[in-house]
Amino acid sequence: MKLVAFATGGTIASTRGDHGLAAALPGSGLTAGCGFDEVREAFCLPSPELSPADWLSLAREMEGCPDADGFVVTHGTDTMTSAAATLAFLGAGGARPVVLTGAMKAPSEPGADGPTNLKDAELFARELARRKIRGVFLAFGGSLLWGAGLVKRHWTRPDGFLTPACPALGRIEGGSARLNTEELASHSPRLDVPLPHALPSVFGIKIHPGLTSEALLAWLPLASGFVIESYGCGSGPIDGPCSIMPFLLQAARAGKPVVNVTDAEDGVDLTRYRNGQIAAEAGMLSGRRMTFQAACARLSCLLARQADGPFASLWEESICGE
Repeated sequence: MKLVAFATGGTIASTRGDHGLAAALPGSGLTAGCGFDEVREAFCLPSPELSPADWLSLAREMEGCPDADGFVVTHGTDTMTSAAATLAFLGAGGARPVVLTGAMKAPSEPGADGPTNLKDAELFARELARRKIRGVFLAFGGSLLWGAGLVKRHWTRPDGFLTPACPALGRIEGGSARLNTEELASHSPRLDVPLPHALPSVFGIKIHPGLTSEALLAWLPLASGFVIESYGCGSGPIDGPCSIMPFLLQAARAGKPVVNVTDAEDGVDLTRYRNGQIAAEAGMLSGRRMTFQAACARLSCLLARQADGPFASLWEESICGE
């Protein structure tokens, strides 16, 4: 079995300098105690510097490893949720598993968790590859988590990630990877699609009291699609100077989809209130229980492969159990 590791930087690869922590350690140093067959240096950057174009490039590098059985990616935690979601909705790895990992503590700090997380990622990747289970996952704090639904709740605790819409897909027990095969089956990739040449720009906007219609409209020319995080089950203002309706109507005329998400773990229900129903009639799509980051990634990936026909139908397709 051949496992390939990709290093991208992040806290797991950071050393302390005059301006605090910064990514500096090469992947070959990080993986010295592991059993990877090949280690590639994709980037060496703090994760806030990475973008969807970088994750698409990483997916292409995986595509260029036809003899690999699985992949492990070391990555910074600040944009881990976006990286994992983008790779998941791109179908990165194809039929091979992709396991991301990182650290909350740098190698020189007390309680450094990177070495354990990296070893766990290797164990999970080997077990997933052995069972020929595909998909994108995060190995962190002894758990295997669904890559398309991550939330970062803490930046200090070793178990700082969770997936509100999906239980853990595996655990490290007694030095072995134990998988939740039933949940893995329901969150496995559904589609095989070629990687796009580029990912269209998607903007995320958080509705808050006082955000005016005029301000929203200023964003419209700048992106190909939008994710709006609104209140509760998907409510936003539809009357007065802060109405989202002018934005929704002009976006629909321009053929730019708008997806609605909420920070409530119950997810979106645009049928519950008048505001939601009217917004849906104007074309706003439900992000259901998707996180803000996952919805942005999913929208961009779907726009990249949109063909003729209504985008709403494409949006309703399941890519990896979402």
